[in-house]
Amino acid sequence: GVALRKPRSILVAAALLSVALSGCGLTVSTFSINDAAYKAMWTRDWGAINGDARAFAPSKGSPGSCNTGGTKIGCYDASVKVADDLQTLVNDLKTTSTPSQYTTASATFDRAANLDIAGLKLRAQSLTAAESTSPQDNAMFAKGQADIHQASPEFSMAYSAFPSYDQPLPRPFPAGYSG
Repeated sequence: GVALRKPRSILVAAALLSVALSGCGLTVSTFSINDAAYKAMWTRDWGAINGDARAFAPSKGSPGSCNTGGTKIGCYDASVKVADDLQTLVNDLKTTSTPSQYTTASATFDRAANLDIAGLKLRAQSLTAAESTSPQDNAMFAKGQADIHQASPEFSMAYSAFPSYDQPLPRPFPAGYSG
């Protein structure tokens, strides 16, 4: 003989009806993750960071503040501003809860930001000596540059760790210059 198959929806409906009639309750929960505060801080603070980081990028009128042809004071000012802006973002994000879907991205971002902040500050500190040729200043500058260059791919990894359907905007350093 041919066995009759009941469609799944009928079986599910029958099971739910059976639970309801037996006096057992059935609760269906929905939840949403509140990422509005995190995203608002991200958007506000990255606006300042990306604005100040434009000084690093070459343009028609400038080779970029820290590139060959840039000035020590321009490089110093941009480095300090971006380091301070990044520190503000790190501090601000600590004041809100990190949505669970952002945990990995946020941890990677913290590492990148702290590395970039350290590099930017080292580079700025090395530029404070007037026309110094001290090996210590050169070593500090080189270490700062190395930290900055190491942080750059970390920022990319952090941003790509955000869920593609829920990435905060703007993207870090859209011009590609983190320092």
